[in-house]
Amino acid sequence: MAIHPSNLGRISVAKQSAWGTKQTSFPAASFAEVEVTMPQLQREALMTEAFRGQFHSHRIKAGSREGTTVSLRMPMHGWSASTPTADPSASDQNVESILLEYAMGAVHFPDIMARTVSSATTSQITVSDTMLNPDVGSAFMAQSNSGGTEHVIGFIKSMTGADNKELNLATATSSAAYATGAVYGSMTHYISSSQPAQGLSLEYLGADSTSRIILFDGCVSSLKITASPRQQPMLEAELHFADFEFMESGGNPGMYDFPLPQLPAAVGNNGTRMVLGGSVIDSISAEFTVTCEYAAIGNHSSSEGVSKYIITNRTTQASVQIPASAITDAAIYAPGTALSQVQLDLNAHVPGSAVSILIPRALIESQSTLGDSEGIVAVTHNMIAAYYDDDASDGSVSSGSGSTTAADTVARVALL
Repeated sequence: MAIHPSNLGRISVAKQSAWGTKQTSFPAASFAEVEVTMPQLQREALMTEAFRGQFHSHRIKAGSREGTTVSLRMPMHGWSASTPTADPSASDQNVESILLEYAMGAVHFPDIMARTVSSATTSQITVSDTMLNPDVGSAFMAQSNSGGTEHVIGFIKSMTGADNKELNLATATSSAAYATGAVYGSMTHYISSSQPAQGLSLEYLGADSTSRIILFDGCVSSLKITASPRQQPMLEAELHFADFEFMESGGNPGMYDFPLPQLPAAVGNNGTRMVLGGSVIDSISAEFTVTCEYAAIGNHSSSEGVSKYIITNRTTQASVQIPASAITDAAIYAPGTALSQVQLDLNAHVPGSAVSILIPRALIESQSTLGDSEGIVAVTHNMIAAYYDDDASDGSVSSGSGSTTAADTVARVALL
């Protein structure tokens, strides 16, 4: 009898070619460095409460396999194991990028890598060559010292000057970019009404050759990024699947490696900073959450009666805990209080291995609360992403964008 240790195996996540077609090829970039998880397989039990001659159970028939969920928790990873030499593209998406795209709705890859810094202040960076208009709303990274060991992250609020070379930033950087310094692109994920063009597949490989399960036609129902000082940024996601298949062979993955770097501890020496209301603050903890409401589209011809999932709503929330500098009405926010430029930069000094989160305009969702944090009074602000349309039009990006670019979108997460 084969034995299956629960701490040996591998989890992979990848896009499918289409709804209804499971993915069977999972390259190394799709390996998910997650905490041990076992798929909780679901199959509906159908029963008719008919008359019977005694108090025995009714007959049961197996129904649809729709409804299997998997929870993933892992340290966040960079998209490149080395300093990027070109802008990222769809082929560079790691597991985090795929999960973010499905949770938030869309991803944009700005064209910026071939430029260098001509001049800069903390609120504007002028680059050396013509910019492409659709980059408004997206994030980029710029070198900020002569040795290339420090960098700053900015989200483009507008583009001005000759040939759109002046990049005006949504939030001021901690220092000015370095003249003649390198500029790096990003994968900028943003809240959109777009629907997944194809489902997700998750491969579970166990320790025995017979233990291989592929869950497919999946969507992301929730995603959370947690960043506590001195701890690694963590990503949690819940995936919902319409079908699964026991492959009955192909398990026992043997020795393998995770090719992409983990993000280090969230500390200032690694380029971490928290901005609230446009100002850098002392933060004890921060969470960013996207919750998706979804509907299953029924279809008799589909394998389990579901042709696809449609996302009917996306809600973006953030929670920040800070030391209470004052116990006043002005410091303990009431519901509906508006805050601008909520931004969290993580590992900003390392191109290819940095993350930045931006909510251009947030509303306090519930009364800020007081609590204890290691012996000091702390206040927790619970926020929700609010309507935003303040990214300036530059001739091709109009107010209310978000279908093909990140301009005027209510929340963004960039991998840089």
